[in-house]
Amino acid sequence: MDNTKDRTAGRFSIWFFGAVALLIILITIFAIKWPWGNKILGDEYSSHIYCYKSFRLLSVSVGEQQFFTFNHDNHYNDTFTFTYDEGSNSYTIHKIVRDVPMYLGVVNGELILSFNNEGDAYRWNVDRVDNTMYYLLINKETGLGLYETENSQAVLMPVDETNINMQMRLQ
Repeated sequence: MDNTKDRTAGRFSIWFFGAVALLIILITIFAIKWPWGNKILGDEYSSHIYCYKSFRLLSVSVGEQQFFTFNHDNHYNDTFTFTYDEGSNSYTIHKIVRDVPMYLGVVNGELILSFNNEGDAYRWNVDRVDNTMYYLLINKETGLGLYETENSQAVLMPVDETNINMQMRLQ
C-alpha cells in the first residue's frame, strides 16, 4: 500500500516540476522577443539614447541650425519619447523643445538627421540586437540606422547589426 502512494506522489512531482519547467521556458521565450508584432518598447516609452561604443548620450542643439551629437550626459539631459503607431507598425521619436514636440527625422535624400514638428512625417523601427540590451533605430522611409561617427556626430548609415557604433541603449 505504501508503495502505491510513493509511486503516485512521484508521478505527481514529475508532472508538477515538468509544468514549472515549461512555464519558465515560455516566460523566457516571451521575455526575449514578444511574438506578436514589433511593439518592443510598448505603446509609449521615454528614455535617453546612448551609443554602445562610447556610452554617450544623443543630444540635440536646436537653433537656426540643428546639431545631433553624442555627448557625455553630465552636460546634457535629452530625453526622447517613442510612441508606437499601430498602422505603420513603427515608432515616432520626439523630444519637447520649448513646449513643442519635435520629431526625429531625416533631411530628404541625405544621411543627416533633422527635427520637425510634424508627427506623421517620420517613422522608426526599433530592432533588438540579438538577446542584448541594445537596439538598432532604423528610419522606416530610408532603411538607414542611427550611427555615431568617430567625431561623435549622429548620422544615418546603412544598417550593420554588428557595428557597435550603430547599437543604441535606451535608458
